[in-house]
Amino acid sequence: MKIYIRKLAKRITYLIGLILILGMVNAFAQNQTEFPLRIGARMPEIIFHTMVNYPGNSAKLSDFIGRPVILDLWHVQCSACIQGMPHMQELQDRFKGKIQIIGFGLNNLYDYKKLKKTSSILKTITSLPLALQADTPLFKNLVGTYPTHIWIDKDGVIKAITNPMNATERNIQEFIDGKTLNFIMDKPKNAMDKYYPIDTSLLVQGNGGSFKKVLYNSLFTGRVEYSESSLGKLNLGPENPGIRRINLTLIDFLGYYWGLYHENHPKLIFETEDLKKYLVPKNDDEYDQWLQQNSYCYELNLPEGRKYNEDYLRQCLRQDVQRFFRINIEVVKQLTKCLILYRIDSIDRIKTKERSNSVENFKSNGFNKGTSYINFPMGKIANLIEGGLSWRQEPVKVIDETNYTNNVDLEFDSKLNDFNIVRAQLKKYGLGLKEEQRVIDCIMISKAE
Repeated sequence: MKIYIRKLAKRITYLIGLILILGMVNAFAQNQTEFPLRIGARMPEIIFHTMVNYPGNSAKLSDFIGRPVILDLWHVQCSACIQGMPHMQELQDRFKGKIQIIGFGLNNLYDYKKLKKTSSILKTITSLPLALQADTPLFKNLVGTYPTHIWIDKDGVIKAITNPMNATERNIQEFIDGKTLNFIMDKPKNAMDKYYPIDTSLLVQGNGGSFKKVLYNSLFTGRVEYSESSLGKLNLGPENPGIRRINLTLIDFLGYYWGLYHENHPKLIFETEDLKKYLVPKNDDEYDQWLQQNSYCYELNLPEGRKYNEDYLRQCLRQDVQRFFRINIEVVKQLTKCLILYRIDSIDRIKTKERSNSVENFKSNGFNKGTSYINFPMGKIANLIEGGLSWRQEPVKVIDETNYTNNVDLEFDSKLNDFNIVRAQLKKYGLGLKEEQRVIDCIMISKAE
């Protein structure tokens, strides 16, 4: 009986040990495969089962190794992906034989053909190879948004995983020349939550210490890893009350507080030239470096056990933004230059052809070739024009004085980033855009003493 018990005990011990070992192996394997594509790793072999614009129906990634490769991950439901394809084709033609750009589609051939019937862009993409059915497990946790670019050097090593903003001639030439890529890297899907969990303070994340006895704090940090920006939390309490914002610029903070992206918002005015460094640069090659230097994280943790109203939290944010950026923020009503959207005549060329209960819709005309806006209210059109004219330059204010109450259909064949071009585009619809003075609310940003 004793011998039997000893043998049974040995078997149980053996089984427990085996379970622990298997658990450790599984945990190790999970850690290794959770984010299998990472900077500095060798890119695994990929079979492109369905190829378009390529001699042959299939290919392997290793067929292209020996020269740098950029995988442009895209999806049929991603309008930004489709709009960027002509630009990527232009880059492929510009650096033909020196680099290979491959549009890596996460859809099957049926979805691609269905979209191509209605997409004027896809019909023009003839020299950029497109690989379809890229539903490989390798990309399961890679990114949360598209398009995403994977930069692979001539030896098959991943040098960058980033957004398409970096696909410029200068950056590609430096990549071909073997220079270091100093890009903001795209985060793996859900990595922001993994490395910066919303219920853990950034102070703890940065210092690795306990935060339990701190009852109140507000803090700014520099940009954290990964390219994603996030509005994080706005919690009114009574548990864990506060605000958390990840990787925002000064304009983002101002926009959140004063609703700069909604209709009837105040005009943003920088009183001195040196404060305009916080505006997005006009040159794509400078954008990534500017973003690294001018985006920040903010966190406010208030005492628990009570409820706060949102206005109070916003006031705390406003005060902290002023202290951190050493600026004064004042909202005043004053006479200032605005852009007035008006009707040139009474002929109606813009009323939507859609039913009144139809949803707003837009369709891209191609890279840098504008967009069609279908069934949009005029106020939103004014906001879109304002956003285009304010991008990468001092913010403008567009006021809708058309008194037009129906929804509209408008097609622009260029980007909305040049005043004279926008005015010419509007004229064909009987609309005008002029500079005039108006008394409106203005957010005045000045340097603090």
